[in-house]
Amino acid sequence: MDARIVREINGELRALCLLDPACDAILEPDHLRAFRIDPERLVGLIAEASGFAGPPELLAPDLWRLGRLASGRSVAVGIAAGALQQPGIVLLLKAVASSAPVTVVAPDPGPAVRLRFIEAGIDLVELRAALLPTVGTVDQLDPAMLEPRLDGPRLVIERRARRASLDGRAVHLSDQLFALLLFLAQRALDGPETVDFRVIEDHVWGAGIHRISSGIREPVRALRDAMAFGADDRKAARALIENTRNPNGYRLNLAAAEIAIAD
Repeated sequence: MDARIVREINGELRALCLLDPACDAILEPDHLRAFRIDPERLVGLIAEASGFAGPPELLAPDLWRLGRLASGRSVAVGIAAGALQQPGIVLLLKAVASSAPVTVVAPDPGPAVRLRFIEAGIDLVELRAALLPTVGTVDQLDPAMLEPRLDGPRLVIERRARRASLDGRAVHLSDQLFALLLFLAQRALDGPETVDFRVIEDHVWGAGIHRISSGIREPVRALRDAMAFGADDRKAARALIENTRNPNGYRLNLAAAEIAIAD
């Protein structure tokens, strides 16, 4: 059976023959069945199949926010390329993410829009590439496509800007905790990796302060908490600050190739 375009011409429904109009087939109204896809329902089914809890949130025409990944990353889906061409979309996506990283899954919107998203730090994934085909049910989003692949260092520290990120996720630190992380990272790069408790206290607070303070344990605990916040594996993130014996101290449990310190 061939597929034909159906149009109404002079009050008649015709299945058009593109080679010879005389071969058009005249159809009766009951020969046709019409189907309509509800975009909101479709996006809801994709979200459910992909493991997102709760109904999607409509952000703009043809654009929904599905929710967050375990890492805290915000995920949105657009069902038409035009969804990403609407005014203010970049600011809207970043606002609803509340400073978390953002992935948008949508049909390719073209090079100009792609560049705008790259400059804004939003990861854009082509819709067809992100779908895992399934049999007998709605397709789901491939989890591996929603998180960016990390090819560089895991821990990046910007000394002058006093910023740090772990596995592509911002780590929010006080000045004291930033100094502690930077010190441990420098020792991990330059050696010796393990730093004695008192050496850390002298570096972070100044010589003698440890005699009247509660020690370095509380700042280390706070640093571990900050590094674990929003991580896929909180336990593994906390374990990156390792407590050692003989000598007694702490070390940053990352290889030198996994650490980058920039001025």
